[in-house]
Amino acid sequence: MTKDTCELCNIETDFDLIPGSRVTCPDCNTEYVLKQEENHLRFDTLYTP
Repeated sequence: MTKDTCELCNIETDFDLIPGSRVTCPDCNTEYVLKQEENHLRFDTLYTP
């Protein structure tokens, strides 16, 4: 588990470091999916309410 910060509301959220795993911000409900890119993982925004 690690933490990342929501791009919209800057709330820190715990997530699993597994490519393809999804996390939803508890504050604004923006959904992110973890994408594998070359040597690093990054979040893609899936859904913004």
